[in-house]
Amino acid sequence: MSHLPSTDPLATDWTSIAYQLCHARDPAQASNLLLASLQQVRPLDRAGVALLSHRQTRLYILSSHPHPPPGRPAEFRISKQSLARLEAAPLAARDIFTPADFDHLPASITPQTTIFSLISRGDIVGIVWAGLAEGALEAQAQASIQHLCDITAATLAHLDIRDHLVNKQKEHQLQLLRRQQVSEGFRYILTILNSDRPLSEVLRYIISQACWLFDTTMGAAFRWHAETTSLQIIVQHGIPVQRLQSLDTHPLYNAIYHRQATVSTSAPPAAAQKISSSEFATSLTTPILINDEPYGCIALYFAEERSFSQEEINLALTFSEQAALAIENARLRAEAEKQAVDSERQRLARDLHDAITQNLFASNLIAEALPLLWEQDRAAAQAKLQELKQLNQSALSEMRSLLLELRPESFAEMELGDLIQQLQSIFASRTQIPVRFQQQHNPVVPAPVKVQIYRIAQEALNNIAKHAQATAIHIALLPPSPPAHQGFVLHIQDNGIGFDQQHVPSQCMGINIMKERAQAVHAELRIETASGRGTTIQCLWAPPPITL
Repeated sequence: MSHLPSTDPLATDWTSIAYQLCHARDPAQASNLLLASLQQVRPLDRAGVALLSHRQTRLYILSSHPHPPPGRPAEFRISKQSLARLEAAPLAARDIFTPADFDHLPASITPQTTIFSLISRGDIVGIVWAGLAEGALEAQAQASIQHLCDITAATLAHLDIRDHLVNKQKEHQLQLLRRQQVSEGFRYILTILNSDRPLSEVLRYIISQACWLFDTTMGAAFRWHAETTSLQIIVQHGIPVQRLQSLDTHPLYNAIYHRQATVSTSAPPAAAQKISSSEFATSLTTPILINDEPYGCIALYFAEERSFSQEEINLALTFSEQAALAIENARLRAEAEKQAVDSERQRLARDLHDAITQNLFASNLIAEALPLLWEQDRAAAQAKLQELKQLNQSALSEMRSLLLELRPESFAEMELGDLIQQLQSIFASRTQIPVRFQQQHNPVVPAPVKVQIYRIAQEALNNIAKHAQATAIHIALLPPSPPAHQGFVLHIQDNGIGFDQQHVPSQCMGINIMKERAQAVHAELRIETASGRGTTIQCLWAPPPITL
């Protein structure tokens, strides 16, 4: 056999070979470079590289010579005994293996083939085989090939570490993205919770957000009726109609009774069947607790079998907590509305009693005494007739005012000036205090603004009647400065005793109420007063500017 210089390790350009191997982009390129390097060291009739699977039960052929593997990597099994023989090879002076040392090798690896192990950080990562058509490899060639295997194993270890870091980075980025999505989802939910939207709409949005974040299309919220131990669907998202009546209720009851998240997996379908769009394989159910008492539950359904991390279960529980907040907010809102209705009824009843009932009672007394008084003293009877007329007019004005407040749409139908004039007429009839009304402007005002301005004027007149001891009042509806078609200034002035604005008793809430009403429609409320100098109230309103 003639001497081949390429088989001499000292004659081989190891620097160039190592550089190429160390800069391989992936295991496939590394294996191709290894085969090319083997041909530089010793021309071979057959060679190949196979990597061990993660489960260490199979070897995948990445490169082979002279026939490359098909497009899909070929594979063959490796027994535990063969793997043990590879791992038992000394690191300093490895044994060279033959096909007889292995089981289940492919037919392309003939008995004359020599097998080398790829060992990285003490672990087997694959094998390399090399062989000649006739005869065995020289010891010097075997040493060179083993040297190339060591370089390749180090490269594969580097690629594995790099891939691990890349995967970790991707996983971290996905976690950040998911947390951002969760944060955005809950931010929108909190926005809806703070709105006055109906409970069903809020719950439907919560369920849809939960389905989106858990990557499913089916979910529902259930109400539990303790007295009948029955469940009722409040809202649902994406559940086919044919499945609504056949939902498995055991996970729902388990979540409610045990007050904890429940994961249920249905029996897997037959091998020939697939789960249809109307079926599901896994459900995640979390209880809705209000004041630590079960109200119902939220269930998410999945078409495939799934497991859930503790973080995901905690996320699902958070959705149930948001649903509980929505339900409690709806209950509190309903109670507040009921209390407001009751309070308004009481106020109307009080106004009827204090004004209309007393006026009608006085009118009735005068009407009963008039016939006798008419015969005795016609002048006095004429005065009583005038008083009777005044009482009836006052009762009529009070009744119109109450009817106006009972019909809020009337505020949209009437001009602001007409509303203030009607309020002035009612007040003058009730208190017998002269009120002069002056209208220099007829503004175009939205209905909500009319309501609040009417209430401000009403509160101001009530405060005058209770505290000011005034004998004259001036009300004016004036144009803004500079004059404009929209906007106005409401001016209310009395000649009463005034007050010190720095020492208003805390129980006197009228001024704060007027300020809050003015702020609600972006109006400006100004109060000028001093002890013994009367009070002037001005409310300035202008339409907000148009923003693009």
